[in-house]
Amino acid sequence: MESIKIEGKLENLSDGKIELLSINPWYVIDSTYIRNGKFSFNFNNNEFPEPIIVKLVYYNTQGLPNLLIYEANARYKGGDSFMLEGKINIIGKTLLMPNRFIVIKQPILVGKQTQVMYDDSLGFSTITKIGKLKKLIKQHPYSYYYLYELKNRVANFTNDQFLNLLSCFDEDVQESKTGKELKDYIENRDTKKLDFETTLVDRDDQRQVILQQGVKLNMVILWASWCGPCRAEIPQLRKVFETFSENKDFSMVSVSVDENKENWYKALDKEQMP
Repeated sequence: MESIKIEGKLENLSDGKIELLSINPWYVIDSTYIRNGKFSFNFNNNEFPEPIIVKLVYYNTQGLPNLLIYEANARYKGGDSFMLEGKINIIGKTLLMPNRFIVIKQPILVGKQTQVMYDDSLGFSTITKIGKLKKLIKQHPYSYYYLYELKNRVANFTNDQFLNLLSCFDEDVQESKTGKELKDYIENRDTKKLDFETTLVDRDDQRQVILQQGVKLNMVILWASWCGPCRAEIPQLRKVFETFSENKDFSMVSVSVDENKENWYKALDKEQMP
């Protein structure tokens, strides 16, 4: 059975720990030790049917994190992420930079999914013309990087525009988990409205209404455990809640978009959100 393998051989790097991180959502996939500059990760393809975007972080013996930066053999000269696919070789001399960056002075060996991301000199995420987007997708119809970028911008397209773009991908990409979720979202987004009947489950798995009837202002905050800016604003939101919680004209509800309930529970415990 095919596998996903990351192998590293880095010079000038002392023994420590390497963490492999998913960046959207942000979580630690796995960790391993680096000894004499060598480390490796191995996964079954079934664990990651889609090539998600990841980063590597090195921790020295004092536990200080350093983000690994790579020279890319592409139009983009470097980056701190790659896509989890096939076999990835990370070999070369390392250079410790300010702000806890470690630069690897040699292009890493990556697969075709990552190469599309590295070659994106046109800035796929900023292109607005449907024709130009279709042209790029048709050049790389296997690209999950393009699919993920479209997911981030799905609200900017009409239903017909998005389905037209989605149809340009290979069938296996369209039928992937992300592809199916996007198609389902497009086909149903006009039928799902936030109203006084909308309910979601709380931590105790009890249904709660989101909008309160009879108040002048319903404040709904969308957040996620992996979203740094979301977490940073919680102390200020807590102050707002404490100030107006007795005001009968005001209602405030935080709604998490976490897909992993355990991460949501941990964030609730840490933030002590009322």
